[in-house]
This record gives sequence, C-alpha cells and structure tokens, in this order.
Amino acid sequence: MAYTLYEPLSTVDAAFLAVEDAKAHMHIGAVTIFDAPPLLRPAGGLDIERIRAFVGTQLHRVPRFRQKLAFVPLSGQPVWIDDPSFNLTYHVRHTALPFPGDAQKLKDLTGRIMSQQLERAKPLWELWFVEGLEGNRFAVISKIHHALADGISGLDLIAAIIGPNPEYHEKPAPAWMPRRAPSAWELLTSQAGRWLSAPAQLLARRGRSAAAESPSSVVSDVVTTLRKALDAAAAAIEAPTPTPLNVDIGPYRRFDWTKFDIETV
Repeated sequence: MAYTLYEPLSTVDAAFLAVEDAKAHMHIGAVTIFDAPPLLRPAGGLDIERIRAFVGTQLHRVPRFRQKLAFVPLSGQPVWIDDPSFNLTYHVRHTALPFPGDAQKLKDLTGRIMSQQLERAKPLWELWFVEGLEGNRFAVISKIHHALADGISGLDLIAAIIGPNPEYHEKPAPAWMPRRAPSAWELLTSQAGRWLSAPAQLLARRGRSAAAESPSSVVSDVVTTLRKALDAAAAAIEAPTPTPLNVDIGPYRRFDWTKFDIETV
C-alpha cells in the first residue's frame, strides 16, 4: 500500500458527519459495569493512571482512535489524519457518582454525557470511567462517533481492554509516530487527482469494451443507485405509524436500560 498522509472517509461515514447538527448527535454509546476491587488503589478509588496506561498499550490495535478530521479545501470533503497532539487523558476520563451511587444517578450522568457533541478538532471518542457505583462497582461510559466506527467495530477498543484474567498484563505497545499533517495544498491536489482518475477506474471495473458499447448503462446504474438511496432514506425518516419516539428532538438525552432473561432472548 502506498504511503499517504491521510485517508478519505467513506461515503457512508462522511454522511454521518453531514447530517449531524446541534440536535441530532451522531455518536453511539454504551454503559458497561464491572466489579471495582481489581482496579482500586490501596487508598481507595479507581487507579485511573493504571487504566490509562493499559488503554494506551491497546491503541495500536485501532489506529483510527488516534486520528482526527481534516477537510479538503473548496470541496470540504472530510479525511482522517494523525493527531500529532493526541492526549490520552482527554479521551480516557475519570469521574464519580454522588453518594449513594445508584443506577439512576448513573443513567442521569450518562444522559448528560451523551447530550454533548464530540469535539471535532480531536479524535471522535471518549471513555468515561465512573467510580462510586453501589455494590463496590464502577462503570465505563463509551462514546464514539458513528463516522469513526459503526455499532460493531465501535466495540473494538472496549474489547481490547476487557479480558477474563484480572492479572493480565499487556506487553508494551509499539512506538507510535504520527504522520505529519498534510498542507491545504497537498489535500487539494491529492483530492483533485482522485476526482480525475475516478471515471477511468469506473470504466476499468466495468470492463472497457462493455462500457464503450453501452455508455448509457453507466448512467443508468448511477441513477438506480441514487433512487435506492433516496427510497431508503425516506423509509428511515418517515415511520409508518406514529410512535412516542418519532417526534422532533432537542439536544438533550436521557439514557435508560432494561433487563431480559438471556434464555428468553
């Protein structure tokens, strides 16, 4: 693979950025709850420095978590670049619930965290380690932008720091050297090259002879794809029947959960 200073977002991931506004936040989140004793300091409280150090050893598994957004001049197309000022402390946060730290207080805190948009000048994720939960437990609130990770790959970082052995110690991570940030001119000229080469690449994929014999089929395929996308968008926006969830939304969020018997599920 050729060395590059950036990677363009996919069309779908760029769309998650484009539709986000002050009311419709496009991050996804989860709350996971753990027993606290294995990670408590002798004097009490979570050993957040130990936690941050361990998370830092896992980031090489998910390189995107040390990248941030940049935008191509004129077109505004978003791309991923390495964040030379990456600060793990900013992303792995530490807080505590007021006493008594019951489930409702955790839900309230999660709602407040989810009500705030992620800072676009930084990598688009946060992990909140929350101590003080009743039952000698702590919680992890994960918050990741949909442009960075979908619902499955968004669990990659969580999966990397969770294991069955509380005494497990990861080997030191390989040294990370961020690529330099591309200049505005480099972004513009590189993207222009992509635009100019796109038609040729499309013809190559379809077969030059077939495309030459029926150029209208290329246009037809594009039109069909756009129509399908519009139909899917309309279906997603317009619910067939009114529901309590299908209403105008504001910027604030409430977070809740319920329990199911796994055998029933």
